[in-house]
Amino acid sequence: MKTLFYSICTFLAVVSCNNNKPEAANAKAEISRKVNQLYTVYGKSGKDIYAQPVPGDLFTSDLNRMLDQSVEISKTDIERVKNSLHPEDKPLLLEGSLFTGLYEGFTSYHIHSIDVSESIPSVYTAKVKVEMENSEVSPTVKWTDTVLLTDGPDTEWKVDNISFDSIGSSTDLKTELKNFIEAAKAH
Repeated sequence: MKTLFYSICTFLAVVSCNNNKPEAANAKAEISRKVNQLYTVYGKSGKDIYAQPVPGDLFTSDLNRMLDQSVEISKTDIERVKNSLHPEDKPLLLEGSLFTGLYEGFTSYHIHSIDVSESIPSVYTAKVKVEMENSEVSPTVKWTDTVLLTDGPDTEWKVDNISFDSIGSSTDLKTELKNFIEAAKAH
C-alpha cells in the first residue's frame, strides 16, 4: 500500500513539474516578444508614439491611459501653437527616447534576464533587465533599464512601467508621464 502511495505521489510530482516547465518557457518567450515589440516599435524616439495609435495589447490599461493622455496633450498644444501669434514657439512634446533611460536612445539592446514571480494568486509580474548601448555618441554609453510587466488571470503579459538606469534624469516611465501631464495642466 505504501509503495503504491509513494509511486502515485512520485508520478504526480513528475507530471506537475513537467507541466510547469513549458508554462515558464512560454511565459518567458511571450515576455521577450513583448519587450522586443516595445523596442522595435517605440525604442528609437519619442516621435514614434505620435505616428501610430498606442496598442492596447502592449501596455497595461493604466500605462496606456497615461500615454494616450500625453499624446493628446501634445497634439492639442501643437495645434494651439501653430494657430497662435507665435507659431515658432515650442509646443509641449514628449521628446527623446521615451522608453529608455537615455534621451538619445539606443543603437542596440539585448535582454539580459527575465525574473517572473507571482505577486498574488494568479497575478504574475516580470522584471526584465535590458542592457542597452548607444554607440553613436562618444564615448559609447551602456546602461541597463528594467521593463516591468504584469499578467493576470484574464489578461496577457503587458508592459506596466520601465525603471530607468541612473544614467538619465528620469527614474521611471510612469513618473515621467505623470510629470508631463501635471506640467501641461499648469501650463
